[in-house]
Amino acid sequence: VLWGYVNSASTLAVFLTAPILGAIADRLGARRKLLTAFGLAGGLLTMLLAACGPGDVATTLVIYALSQIAFVSANVFYDSFLPHLAKDEELDRLSARGFAVGYVGGSLHFVLALVLMATHARWGLSAEAAARIALGSAGLWWAGFGAITFLGLREPPREGERPGLLRAVRDGVVDTLATTRRVARVKPVLLFLLAFVLYNDGVQTVIKMASLYGTEEVGVGLPMMMGTLLGIQLLAMVGALLFARLAGAWGTKRALQLAVALWLVAVGWAYLLTTPAGFVVLAALAGLVLGAVQALSRSLFAAMIPRESSAELFGFFSVFNKLAGVLGTFLFATVRQATGTSRLAILSVAVLFVAGLVLLSRVDEAEARRRRDELR
Repeated sequence: VLWGYVNSASTLAVFLTAPILGAIADRLGARRKLLTAFGLAGGLLTMLLAACGPGDVATTLVIYALSQIAFVSANVFYDSFLPHLAKDEELDRLSARGFAVGYVGGSLHFVLALVLMATHARWGLSAEAAARIALGSAGLWWAGFGAITFLGLREPPREGERPGLLRAVRDGVVDTLATTRRVARVKPVLLFLLAFVLYNDGVQTVIKMASLYGTEEVGVGLPMMMGTLLGIQLLAMVGALLFARLAGAWGTKRALQLAVALWLVAVGWAYLLTTPAGFVVLAALAGLVLGAVQALSRSLFAAMIPRESSAELFGFFSVFNKLAGVLGTFLFATVRQATGTSRLAILSVAVLFVAGLVLLSRVDEAEARRRRDELR
């Protein structure tokens, strides 16, 4: 229960602050500085989790919540660089490569952590000490490799006079309210964001409930589950790159529709699953379309917004991204409680994919590009 409350609180904090921070970054030309600040803070906070032990409930939850806020906030500014680093026709490929490299890095650290946990006695470590090192090293890994970006990335040029900090904060709040109204008026962008909330809610729900479903309904053991989770990370890298190529041939929206449709197939398949081997095969399909949905959603949004307001608008994108998993997990839990089985619960998530596909089919990419100046 506490874990759920803390996740909700950190989500609410980002929901309230991300667009405003994005607007301030646009006005001050401070995307890189804010990315660095939140990235280093998140890495440090994650390292501090290694010092938490049995009984440190309040401390652990506070540090975790702050690290979550830092992570999501840092990604607002990270994503906002995308329109500045690639032309419209290159967005899919660059976004996919970014996710692919991220999955490689995450998988590599995961493997090292699993090896350490499995061989802790050989190094004279207790299981608890190995777990602390694995957790603390995740923060060091984050901040250390993040330094390549913090030091090497250049702030996009900014036109006009640079306001003071207080004025930037005030104008950021005003601009966020104004941008909310503008987004509501540009129908293709609004439809996309609503579609994104729905189908991404489905994706996040499946991710959060997959291990529970596999162990409870299908009988997947812990070693197989850990290996499957690692395999999903690696296949997500492959899927992101594969669907980027597909987007180049078909168009971003069509490739994204295919990825979402395959998620719909996946939840239907999950309902019918009876063997651990089938679960592994299904997880492989989910891994392939996981990176695709994330990368193509980001690049499609980037193609529909003006570069000059990228940080603010990706703040909005982050808000809609963080809303994902709220409705789906509630739906899953409700159906699970009412029916006593996770099979019908996982099948109920199909509603989110269907609704997301319907709205996504109504998104007019060409109109969105024509009207993106209205979002300035």
